[in-house]
Amino acid sequence: MRELRGERIDIIPWIEDLRMLIARALSPATIERVGIVEEEKTAMVVVADQHLSVAIGKKGQNVRLAMKLTGWDIDIMSETEYSKIKMEEAEQVFGAGGEGGEAPSEDEEAPVEDVEEASGETDEDAEETPAEVDEEVSDEEASDEEASDETGEDAEDSAEEEPEA
Repeated sequence: MRELRGERIDIIPWIEDLRMLIARALSPATIERVGIVEEEKTAMVVVADQHLSVAIGKKGQNVRLAMKLTGWDIDIMSETEYSKIKMEEAEQVFGAGGEGGEAPSEDEEAPVEDVEEASGETDEDAEETPAEVDEEVSDEEASDEEASDETGEDAEDSAEEEPEA
């Protein structure tokens, strides 16, 4: 850092990686995550709890300067705030013991829609029947046995060729 007429000046080297550029622009705050939403030209920055005020700056000056430097809108939140949001999202997907419904017990099954949404897979992705899976496993085991038989024969041949000392 340098000073110019009493103002501290940070020199931030340009880098093509937008996440790194944003992290450098908000230094000395410790940046934990940078998420980018290209369509909205917005960056979501998660900083360590104790560095939130440093990242935002006095009257929001640091984040405003970082936005001017990068040309992107930057939203800053603490790790605690980020964790809370992630927990709320998980509760919405999997349900919670309150208004969001109850999580299924071990004996119950979750609704297919919830599982599809959480995993990103659909019924079409899981069309193999148990018989098809067993057949694939049998084929793999057979090819493994053939490979070990070939390896075993080669080992016996080479043992016969080498005299023992």
